Amino acid sequence: MNPKPPVATQSPIYSGNTIPLRPRLRQAVKVLVESLPLIGDLFHRHYLYPRTMTACRGVYASREEAQAAVDDQGQTEYDACNEARSLEDDIRREYRHEYEDYPVLYWLRGLLRPGLRVVDLGGSTGGTFYAFDHALGLPADLSWTVSELPAAVEKGRRVAEARQEHRLGFVTALDQVAAPDILLTMGTLQYLPETLPEMLRRQPVLPPSVLVHKVPTTDGPAFWTVQNLGAAQVPYFIENRDALVQGMEALGYVLEDACNTLRSIRIPFHAEQDVHHYSGFRFQLPA
Repeated sequence: MNPKPPVATQSPIYSGNTIPLRPRLRQAVKVLVESLPLIGDLFHRHYLYPRTMTACRGVYASREEAQAAVDDQGQTEYDACNEARSLEDDIRREYRHEYEDYPVLYWLRGLLRPGLRVVDLGGSTGGTFYAFDHALGLPADLSWTVSELPAAVEKGRRVAEARQEHRLGFVTALDQVAAPDILLTMGTLQYLPETLPEMLRRQPVLPPSVLVHKVPTTDGPAFWTVQNLGAAQVPYFIENRDALVQGMEALGYVLEDACNTLRSIRIPFHAEQDVHHYSGFRFQLPA
């Protein structure tokens, strides 16, 4: 009997962006309240934000301003989320890709070859590697290195050891990975103090392929907001789409493909800054 194929999942964190097909009374009231002018913004800012993972509030011109806007008693370091992760859960977890990961799986599948070197910027404790290996059957001699914050690196190494995964490694800085073939980053750029082109300019060798996914973008001016992650409240960058593409093109990359996802962000009292989708990009250096 053939094994069952991997089944994509929907992120429970972002699944609230869709309206239920037949909402119950409580859900229907919530949708109605959210749609009301001013009242909906008050509801989001003072009720939903402190209770909802990934909810955002405020518009700021810089990361420093967003950092200063976090409540005094709040934790503002993303690594607090990594420290709160359960090591045992990560060891036992059966990883599956999410439905919105299909564009990246499609791009990556066309790049797979023996001896491939991948650096995964912001790959947490290795969840993307495990999910993609289950979906694609990654090469046995592949090298997949996660560049992460210290708490994620420490836990990721222990998870990989427990799962006896020799292809997966961890570092705390992007420049600690020598000449990768692919730079992959999913849902990470918005938390970093530098843009992707700024980071790549400091690398001694540019990776030939860059796969970017799950980044919030806007057609207007870039800005910072504050996101609630439960264990921390952190500055969150909304990047201008054209600026990101042009910055990569200035480094010599060609935009070969792009996609959008259904994720969105409502920012109370700033309707003009609402984010209507997240974006993904495949960049390639000419041969």
